[in-house]
Amino acid sequence: MSVQPYLEIHLHLVNGNIHKFTQNDPSQAELILSQFNLKLFALPSLIIYGDKKVVTYQGSSLLGVTIIMKELREDVLQVNENPKITIKEITQENYITLHSKLKTAVEGEPLIILNEIEFVSGKRLWLEGHIPHAAVGIHMRQLIHNWFQIKSLLCHSLNGGLTIWSRAHMLSCTLS
Repeated sequence: MSVQPYLEIHLHLVNGNIHKFTQNDPSQAELILSQFNLKLFALPSLIIYGDKKVVTYQGSSLLGVTIIMKELREDVLQVNENPKITIKEITQENYITLHSKLKTAVEGEPLIILNEIEFVSGKRLWLEGHIPHAAVGIHMRQLIHNWFQIKSLLCHSLNGGLTIWSRAHMLSCTLS
């Protein structure tokens, strides 16, 4: 039986590869988490220090970064630019099912927004966004405009972690 690491990091690269790293030392993991933010992709490089090697990635080579822990700290969950919107990754099958049941936005009511993203690597991502209080008209257009303006997108991933995706590598993004 394998022991789950304290922290697991998945680097999603633009070529489609995923590189995985683990950290079992809680103090080192906390240091890593303190640097987890939406500006990761603006860095010239990301350096991962291991016990026996150092690995460097160009910031522009990163499509996304996933962190996985048993319990994520609240401040890590709040790195989203708009904490009022909860975004989670869903399967394509769930996306199709939910899409067929979408309802028109009603001012002040909870709203589900579906998002399909295609990256330069060919990877596709399906997301479900929960907005506690819907806006209509110009306010909804402003929300959608802001959705496309953020440089990074934070979502709960299918594997139970959190992923920050780089908008720079998105070819298309559809909202429903």
